[in-house]
Amino acid sequence: MTGRGVGSPGSASSSGTRAGLIACASLALALAAPLLSAAGGSRSATGRGHGHATILVGYCDYTFVQLLGTWHPQRGWRDPTAVDGKQDESVFRKLLPRGGKWTLYHVGRSPLVVRTAAPQREPGVHGEQHYYAYLASPLGDGWDTRTRHWLAVSGAETVDRRPVKMLPNVQDSLVGMIRSDLRKRGMLPSGTFRVTQNVDADLDRDGKSERLVTMEFAGTAARTVLAAAYGLGDGRLAVEVLAETGHTAEDRTMVRLLAVADINGDRVREVAVLWGIADGMGVDVFTFGRSGFRKVYEEVWGDA
Repeated sequence: MTGRGVGSPGSASSSGTRAGLIACASLALALAAPLLSAAGGSRSATGRGHGHATILVGYCDYTFVQLLGTWHPQRGWRDPTAVDGKQDESVFRKLLPRGGKWTLYHVGRSPLVVRTAAPQREPGVHGEQHYYAYLASPLGDGWDTRTRHWLAVSGAETVDRRPVKMLPNVQDSLVGMIRSDLRKRGMLPSGTFRVTQNVDADLDRDGKSERLVTMEFAGTAARTVLAAAYGLGDGRLAVEVLAETGHTAEDRTMVRLLAVADINGDRVREVAVLWGIADGMGVDVFTFGRSGFRKVYEEVWGDA
């Protein structure tokens, strides 16, 4: 596993994504005005989270949890791999020395509350050491790649049970506007495509929804794109690409929306993206605010 911290707001994506991955554009909101909302009010560097507690954020396969990072009211979002460029996952063991309770989130499914045993230090693919916390009771057999992966949160005072609306996987009016905008900017290939995820979620708790869409394009330029759309509050629509696949050996081979949940209790929901590369997998976590989406974690494991 190789961790890649994402340091500053608006920073470019790390290797495995295309340059200029995230961009904004303006469109008339004639069809989408009732649906989309302005991004929420500005957030402080630390948010308004849970008291003085450190919140652990992890990735859950159906048998274990692996640490992605932490959030603290004073220190904000922190990647455990961003300390002098070295792995520093010992916080995992320090905060949950005997194991603990986690809430698991997956888009389109109800949250699950599980317990893990004490974190164990084990060698990674290249001999590096990482901490894993195994579930006291595995989620079960028969989980496919679309349901076995979850976003895991420990230390939060509440469980985010607000609904995430799964829409039909068709090109509705807003999906058409997103596709048209990205095509004009040269960010989508031509040819046939299908919608594989079409999700409404109120990220900033203003009573209106933002849209998250995964589109798969067929043909010689086969590609998958996960895009987000939200209103700017002045009759304009912003469209961002959160993740996409590519064609080189270093590019991502799969991207999917993993979860939408308020991790740190500041009333704004984060977005987690699951992605794959030739010999590994990874998770990105984005926050949402007035300036749009900002990546706070990027973690990849496997031979990468």
